[in-house]
Amino acid sequence: AGLRLEDSRSETKGLYTSHILTVLPNASLNLHLVSGQQIRFSAGRSLQRPGIWQLNPSAMLDDPFTISTGNPLLRPEYRTFAWVEYAKKLPVDFFSVRLFFEDHTDVLNTLMVQGDSTVFGIGWNNLGRISQAGAQALGTFNLGKSVSISPFLKVCYRSTTGNDLARLYQVE
Repeated sequence: AGLRLEDSRSETKGLYTSHILTVLPNASLNLHLVSGQQIRFSAGRSLQRPGIWQLNPSAMLDDPFTISTGNPLLRPEYRTFAWVEYAKKLPVDFFSVRLFFEDHTDVLNTLMVQGDSTVFGIGWNNLGRISQAGAQALGTFNLGKSVSISPFLKVCYRSTTGNDLARLYQVE
């Protein structure tokens, strides 16, 4: 278990200043059961800060029809997660099953809008929330000395919610 405290300060000369204090907890637990079996749990929070090109407000002409800009007002994208997993190791095979949940807020992404009849504008923004929950299974199974298969299956429900900017452009 751990706790990280981040104090972030940034400034764009005369345009924008930001001070963000963030608490990022993290915990994990690994229980070894009998005969190669284990149950693992992990939960925490992380963030993804915008990159320098995402913050750069200068307009760039990508092609004759597209203008891209950064956004100095971007906030970090926060990611909260939790999962629990059961795993079993057999003499030469392995399989695991995991239940998971993820929630991303202030999602960093581009929004494209049509400026006039011939030019599109692409700009970086915080566009809302993405949540997903589901299950996954994976394994490695040997079918003799020279053949093995490694199946993977992930099933999840994903939900998105736009913020005020996304609703303004009816992207929800």
